Amino acid sequence: LLLQALHGAKHRWERIEWVASVAALLRQRGGDVMPLIRVAPAAQRALLLACAVAASWLDAPLSSETRMHCDGDPVVGRLAAAAWQHLVTGAVDEGPHATAAKIAFNFRVQRGVVARARFIYRWTFWPSPEDWEFVRLPERFFFAYRAVRPLRLLARYGRRITGMMPSHA
Repeated sequence: LLLQALHGAKHRWERIEWVASVAALLRQRGGDVMPLIRVAPAAQRALLLACAVAASWLDAPLSSETRMHCDGDPVVGRLAAAAWQHLVTGAVDEGPHATAAKIAFNFRVQRGVVARARFIYRWTFWPSPEDWEFVRLPERFFFAYRAVRPLRLLARYGRRITGMMPSHA
């Protein structure tokens, strides 16, 4: 359930099959995710979002405590609505605008300044397969991909970012 919640949040719940998996898992658990939240508090909002989405879209059961926590976090409701809008519009997650929307969504999934700073750091510096394909480095220089990633991101999105900045004319 934890992995499904994190994966679904990462991709803005763009596949109903992921929601169905969460709904099935909630049915098995009697709708109670509080024990899981207690062992993985950093994932609380992602778990609550998964619950809210599954309950709203597929009528998955929620325990009263889980429902109270879902309803008590107004960001969860806004994220669930945004995910629904993303699903029904059939938007494809490609290109700079889709990337920016996905980053903004995932930024809002994070709770607190430290979690949000950690998210931005990971997104900016944590290497991905795209970075490994962008530049092929010998294995002994694998650490250097942390420098490659921001350079690749700048090359990919730099013009768009500078185009959004106000000119000083």
